[in-house]
Amino acid sequence: MVGGGYLPQDNKKRGNNMGFDLYGLSPLNPNNAIKPEHFDWTKKHTDEEKDKFFKAMNQYEQEVKGHYFRANVWWWRPLWEYVCMNCDDILTLDDVEHGEFNDGHKISKTKAKKIAARLRRLDRQGKIMEYELGHKQFIESLPKEECDICDGTGKRKEAPKTGAGDIKCNGCQGLGERDNWNCHYPFESQIVVEFAEFCEESGGFEIC
Repeated sequence: MVGGGYLPQDNKKRGNNMGFDLYGLSPLNPNNAIKPEHFDWTKKHTDEEKDKFFKAMNQYEQEVKGHYFRANVWWWRPLWEYVCMNCDDILTLDDVEHGEFNDGHKISKTKAKKIAARLRRLDRQGKIMEYELGHKQFIESLPKEECDICDGTGKRKEAPKTGAGDIKCNGCQGLGERDNWNCHYPFESQIVVEFAEFCEESGGFEIC
């Protein structure tokens, strides 16, 4: 399959704009980098203190690639779909399902390393870039959708109400139609390569 796109069937998933935070269970730390101490966000801090913390954390994450990986829902689901399609002999059905949610599911070190090896092989073969190009063609081929805020009329009711009204629709800019919902789900090979690096050095990971 070359570039199928993420086609959510569950409207609850469609409306979920959460982010996916992946934490390495036992990340490699070859240079013994020191992780910054926990930052208590319940207390008041100066901008200088915040900046110092973020710089220290960024430095730690640069040195410890398997510590953390993040993607918002729009980037994560096409990435995870690609991983599942190409690692169906590595992941269980339970892994596949729970990878769609940030509920703390764990992927073992053995599986993580196998995923990394598989993705790197696909990258060397040019398969990931091939999929990216196919995905973009798929997205570009999708027809527009009727705007559900104004019922395709270009004019809506006063917020928070929806439906045809007398006010220019801010959802479709008065056009009556919007980009297909699946256009929100991009796919880039570079993200897959970065994920492979995280998997390789994570020691297994938790999806939060």
